[in-house]
Amino acid sequence: METGVRGKATGFFHVEAIDGLDWMVDPLGRAIVLAGVDWCTWVGMYCEEIQSAPYGEAVKEKFASAVAWAKNADARLASWGFNFVAVGSCPEIRYRSLAHANGADHLYFSTRLCAGDDPDRWISPYKNAPGTAFPNVFHPGFAEECEELARKRCSPHADDPWLVGYFLDNELRWGASDEALFDTVAALPPEHSARKALERFVEETCHAESREREEKQTDLLTPNGVRETEKVSRVSGEQIRLSNQNGSVPFCEIPDTVKRAFLELVAERYYATLCGAIRKADPNHLVLGNRFAGLVQPAAVVAACGRHCDVVSLNVYPHVEFATGRIFSNHPLHGGEPLADAFRAFHAIAGKPLLLTEWSFPALDAGLPCTHGAGQRVQTQSDRARAAKILLRTIFSLPFVVGHDFFMWQDDPPLGFNKFFREDCNYGLVNLRDEPYAELAETFARLHRDAAKWRLGERAQSLRETDDPEN
Repeated sequence: METGVRGKATGFFHVEAIDGLDWMVDPLGRAIVLAGVDWCTWVGMYCEEIQSAPYGEAVKEKFASAVAWAKNADARLASWGFNFVAVGSCPEIRYRSLAHANGADHLYFSTRLCAGDDPDRWISPYKNAPGTAFPNVFHPGFAEECEELARKRCSPHADDPWLVGYFLDNELRWGASDEALFDTVAALPPEHSARKALERFVEETCHAESREREEKQTDLLTPNGVRETEKVSRVSGEQIRLSNQNGSVPFCEIPDTVKRAFLELVAERYYATLCGAIRKADPNHLVLGNRFAGLVQPAAVVAACGRHCDVVSLNVYPHVEFATGRIFSNHPLHGGEPLADAFRAFHAIAGKPLLLTEWSFPALDAGLPCTHGAGQRVQTQSDRARAAKILLRTIFSLPFVVGHDFFMWQDDPPLGFNKFFREDCNYGLVNLRDEPYAELAETFARLHRDAAKWRLGERAQSLRETDDPEN
């Protein structure tokens, strides 16, 4: 979508601040609003229960080849104002009229590192579903494995002008609190390298705190005549010994400040190692973050992501209040706040441009169960189109958001994917017969056409749904 705004022409995609707005800038120096779609693939989503992919079967009957499908899909996406195929895109859809990310052969470091037979390579194993994996950043081979994967996956694309950049991972299991990752590592077996690293960290940190307290509070004694600083150190050591006897016992007496410091260490190792490996293999393309699962993330992790990545990506499924046209980060009864405010707060911590990499509003009139999977359920395709308009007008009006990726190209199989991942929703731009949801597609075409106007403030007077939908 043409914006009329110009940035630097570097030959590759990059992000650039121009007159107070963050923009994605294409290789020719044109500032664009990135408008993407996830999982644009002609094979469709495989359903283990029926041992086939319903969408893929329909496509094979409709088109003579994958290339014929790709030409058709590319033309439709372009007509609806999309300019980017994001995660999960198949090779056939690339190098036509749309930019792409690292597609179906994505990096997803953690999925790969956490799926092997060696439990020392992960803190949380990958279980064939989002939010289950977390790599062991303390494993002696972690950095080397990251560099090897980056050499294989990134080096061949270093000169590709169509490539926007790389997503590190998808919805890692950071945990919603500062303490969650610490407690997960504390429950690992004593011989695990991450557990050993945590014990060393706790011991060193508590000893340092003890020395600091001793210097500042030399006259502070317990009723038994033992300095308080010495008591803290001994309690910490006792908790380590208890956990060594039973891996399920958490380090419950460790101060929260120490747990937060451990989280900061893990986040710094994760982002510094992975981003360093990618830039060593390919210095030309963007590092797009790790697709956070929602806006509720530990601040230390978001800050570390912002320090090392070019863009901070996040998957958010908001809640629309149709009566007022307002949109919230979650249902207001469940703690949701106005979406724009939530994004502003997140950006204040990240300090880098944001990219909304997953969102959708499944409708109940599509003939799919819509019982498993994220997103507010709406009644009709008309509601779905209206919700999309409210969300995108909000996103386009925020100066630090450089674009969005809609989830996704086709609907889920009605019986889900497998026993671990039973997602069965009306997420698609097209149904399982490859027929577009016309009202949603037409809404996207209008919204993408007007995206630059909203970005530049010409139509961002209000974020409420008051305009004629045809305008």
